[in-house]
Amino acid sequence: MAAEKRRVFGFPRPSLNLLHHPPKDQQAKAEKPPKPQKASAAEAAPAPASAPAPDDEERITVQLAEVALIPPANKLLLVTTDGAVWEQTDSEPVRPFPKAGQTIQIRHTGFGGYFCAFSRVTAVRCIRKH
Repeated sequence: MAAEKRRVFGFPRPSLNLLHHPPKDQQAKAEKPPKPQKASAAEAAPAPASAPAPDDEERITVQLAEVALIPPANKLLLVTTDGAVWEQTDSEPVRPFPKAGQTIQIRHTGFGGYFCAFSRVTAVRCIRKH
């Protein structure tokens, strides 16, 4: 299941019922806040700071297989080891330049775009091409 999520990450999600409204009794159930549950000691402990963030529906961590510049705008073209192709959409120059074998994090933004982050301070807007 996780491999399938990684394979389709970055592609538009199909939506079948854009104008579907649930019945009123389901809306009332959805508006009720859930009862708080006590967390066990293992769940309450924070994750270690050195561990990378786990992949979820909003972000993935991938390794680069190839990196190229697209002329004339010199935008990045990123190919991951699992075959995904990402293209830089903004015109920000990237320093230091990413290299093949480097691990990057791709995260979904609030407005439907994506950020390809090469380090804590270097990230560019990107879109999945293939």
